[in-house]
Amino acid sequence: MTDTNLAIIQALRDFIDDVHEKKLFVENENHFTVDDSKLNFHRLVSFILNLPKKSVSLEIEEFFQVIGKPELSCTKSAFTQQRSKLSYEFFCALNSKLLEENRIQNSKFLKRWKGFILCGVDGSTINLVDKPDVREFFGTQSNSHTDYPMGRIMCIYDVLNHVTVACDLFPVTISEREIIKHWIEITTSEHLLLYDRGFPSFANFFLHDQQERPVNYVMRARPDMSKVVAHFANSKKRDTILTLRANNDNVNDLYKLGYKIKKGMELKVRAIKVKLSNGETEILLTNLFDRMAYPTSIFKELYFKRWGAETNYDVQKNCLQLECFSGTKVNSILQEFYASVFICNLQS
Repeated sequence: MTDTNLAIIQALRDFIDDVHEKKLFVENENHFTVDDSKLNFHRLVSFILNLPKKSVSLEIEEFFQVIGKPELSCTKSAFTQQRSKLSYEFFCALNSKLLEENRIQNSKFLKRWKGFILCGVDGSTINLVDKPDVREFFGTQSNSHTDYPMGRIMCIYDVLNHVTVACDLFPVTISEREIIKHWIEITTSEHLLLYDRGFPSFANFFLHDQQERPVNYVMRARPDMSKVVAHFANSKKRDTILTLRANNDNVNDLYKLGYKIKKGMELKVRAIKVKLSNGETEILLTNLFDRMAYPTSIFKELYFKRWGAETNYDVQKNCLQLECFSGTKVNSILQEFYASVFICNLQS
């Protein structure tokens, strides 16, 4: 595996060189033309990937010492100007390149569950610096005293291989359920997605099943999600097939996404009861219909694996100090967010 990881690192080096040579992700082709400048393209990228969390001036001084160029140390203002020339989308693309190379080089090493890449889908929020343009872009949340800018994170996390398949930072005004409707196309039939109870809906079930190759899911549902689910929750059945029917809201939701269905359209889901150690009963909905391949008994342990997505947020927020930003502009915040996602994946 060492050889494949070295190949991945070389591919990332080549990608960074190619971006620099072709002047991608920069506003002006004249930016980063002087390779011997104090904070040239490669040094700027390296500095941001170093995830600066202390005083920027101190971080800059330490950075140039580490690379053996203490005489080239620059000012905080110079760093701010240089980073503004580079779009945050570069770090998104760098992470995509890492994931692509990992699939190519390490596919035989990937851990799977019954052939699936097991992914926890989860959302979270982060506090952001309180600046006018940050408020305008990300929106705010309020408490009894004030309102403050926040961002919404959505993540699809490979819980067995500890790799973030997809992760983005959105305005807090966009709901998790709305985001996932546009994200299903990111995944494939080799993924099995594990969702918490904020995600089940007729539209979400429909979208998973209507892909060219359906995407499998297991979703925890509230007992009062619908009359059909409530009836199952109150019954003595542990495992059954439910028939859901589209109402007007479902028709309208899917129409906005480019799908035309009629009211009353039927959709099948498998419903399973899981009894927890505290005596409570959870309802799981899935499109894994084959009871021979996926018996009722396996779902408690399977769903518990979703907890890896929660652990990933703990690493991001507490170990990598995700909410501690060195910049105050929207582009700077997004740079550091996607750099953090990349570093977590690179380590994995």
